[in-house]
Amino acid sequence: MSSPRGGRGHRGRATAALRLKEAHMEIELELEHLWVLIAVLVAAALVGFGALGRVVTPNPPRVLTWSDWRFMEVQREYRRELAELRQDGQTLAALLASKPSVETAWKAQEILKRLQGGKGLPVLEARREAVAQAAQAVMDWAGGTATKEDAVKAVKDALERLQGE
Repeated sequence: MSSPRGGRGHRGRATAALRLKEAHMEIELELEHLWVLIAVLVAAALVGFGALGRVVTPNPPRVLTWSDWRFMEVQREYRRELAELRQDGQTLAALLASKPSVETAWKAQEILKRLQGGKGLPVLEARREAVAQAAQAVMDWAGGTATKEDAVKAVKDALERLQGE
């Protein structure tokens, strides 16, 4: 037996009650094991922070300066952008394996638009330009204004520039 507002039940356990006016229904929630749930959540948070610490802590461990932090940030950006360029190159190669169509030209145009947005690291400019030229060549091939050989050559050149590292 517990009060409608919650409190201690007749067995000495903490309970909470919710009374729904229209349904005249009472729901009791047992809170006696709440401390276990809190302990598990705290332990999970500590493990999560520990894992995060391992990822961002340099080897050997030292205090990061602003330039160290910025360098790590630029490295992550470099790897992310290079992976995107490689994915774009693979997409263009897959488009060449299909028949020339409006959809093929549209997908190549989407890649070209994104690459010409002016964003990206300067160190990847030559590779970005090679993928943009490949996208333009695939668009031209899909539109019938260039040969497939020209598009294949451009995509192959872009993929070769993206190899390594």
